[in-house]
Amino acid sequence: MTTVTTKTAAPHYLLVGNDEKVTWDDGRIRFLPPGHDTLSLFDAAANPAAPALVATIPLPNSLFGPPVNLAVTPDQRLALVADSMAWPARADGAGWQPTPGRDLYVVDLTATPPAIVQTLQVGWQPSGLSINRAGTLALVEQGGQVGVGVDDPPWPRGGLRRSRPGHGGCRRLVRGGWPPRLCRQNRHASARRAAHR
Repeated sequence: MTTVTTKTAAPHYLLVGNDEKVTWDDGRIRFLPPGHDTLSLFDAAANPAAPALVATIPLPNSLFGPPVNLAVTPDQRLALVADSMAWPARADGAGWQPTPGRDLYVVDLTATPPAIVQTLQVGWQPSGLSINRAGTLALVEQGGQVGVGVDDPPWPRGGLRRSRPGHGGCRRLVRGGWPPRLCRQNRHASARRAAHR
């Protein structure tokens, strides 16, 4: 009897944010009610030319932001999605008015289906994400300031904490628990200790 073992390729995820709040009518932009946005997750490991749809989950996001508003950790276990715009109703009741948002979503890609495990409040209008190759640090650009650190792997036991905003870079952060939580302390001593770990 011969046993054949098939090795499954590690996933290589692509994220697509679907903003359902904006449309055009006869060349004019229209703002629709919130609540229908989704995030689509594709796996390009088997066939990069034809990625396979893995899941689509409800998740607020905005087309008012660059493609780098979406990021996946190198181990393909977590996704970060920055929602650049909030979507409150107009004060006069005549529809909806986009304003700068602050939400950063953490998505567990190992769950079935993938699930939002935390929503962090970062700086106004997050407009770009970058995760280092080691998966130990993530940066969120927000009006020229740098904001969020990602704790040491292995995931998902590492945590996310907000750093002290600064123009020169993001400080290394102390280890957090699970689920990730936002750290609001800005004491200089704590920042210095974190920077030297």
